[in-house]
Amino acid sequence: MMKRLYLCVMCMSFAWARCTLPLTAPTSVASPVIEVTKHVGVIRPTPTEIVCSTSPGEVTLTVSPVAHTSARVELRGLEPGEKVTIHFFQSDKQRTRQVADYPSEGADQNGVFIVQEGGLRPLPDAVTNLWTVKVVHSRGVACAEVTLP
Repeated sequence: MMKRLYLCVMCMSFAWARCTLPLTAPTSVASPVIEVTKHVGVIRPTPTEIVCSTSPGEVTLTVSPVAHTSARVELRGLEPGEKVTIHFFQSDKQRTRQVADYPSEGADQNGVFIVQEGGLRPLPDAVTNLWTVKVVHSRGVACAEVTLP
């Protein structure tokens, strides 16, 4: 019995001594150095040119002058509810102006879309107030020109 008690005390003291020993830091292993070159730059989007196309399904565009700085845009042959974007372009030898509209409403149940656009001022020193109109719809781009009075 004494032998067992002695053995138990020895095991406990060994365990206690083991727990109180300072921990050693792990040894480090040399890692290879990997060099990375990172190029940071800004990618600027280039504008996509809006190219006029013949409209399948006979979409017709009519642009009429309303006043010195406004025009009436009418499209026929659209699908009911079809949405469009309207772009007015004007340029001379020195500058270009663009007016864009993104109407929230679409074509009516007959496929007709009518809107009046304002803010179409002539360029400084312009002899005429000529605008190229491009209307983007789901099947192409309808184009026309209008000269405002």
